[in-house]
Amino acid sequence: MSVQEVQFRNIATAIGRMAFSPDDKYLFIADYVKGIYRLNTKTRELMEVQNHAEISTGAVSLKGIDGIYFYNNSLIAIQNGVNPLRCTQYYLNKGLDEIVGFEIIDRNHPSFGEPTLGVIDGKDFYYIANSQWGGYTDDHKIKPDDQLRDIVILKYSLK
Repeated sequence: MSVQEVQFRNIATAIGRMAFSPDDKYLFIADYVKGIYRLNTKTRELMEVQNHAEISTGAVSLKGIDGIYFYNNSLIAIQNGVNPLRCTQYYLNKGLDEIVGFEIIDRNHPSFGEPTLGVIDGKDFYYIANSQWGGYTDDHKIKPDDQLRDIVILKYSLK
């Protein structure tokens, strides 16, 4: 087995996380600033996933994604770069190249500090509600215990 390099031009500004489709044909790449891309793992073709999921004010934002997970023809995204902070399930079309709907799993949860990474176990999605990004001083030392909050892991049963 060898390490192979895949280069991207003019797209990625802040790649955060990645998730494979179940057949490993596609790698979904979340760019924190630009949205979601799909890489064909065989041809190396890279495309932006089209977003046709709308809310009353226009297309729903695919920005600020810190964690992304593939589940049952959908992408679960933890978005800590939008306001309010949220966890969203984006439903994909059969070709896995277009978002056709979405559901907010959680937004502005009282335990949210800065939600971040998660994991899927069967039909359950576990994710960290309050990473400790704010738990450090300017000189990168951990703050005293009385200034930190206990870590909270949330569980959501996926559909």
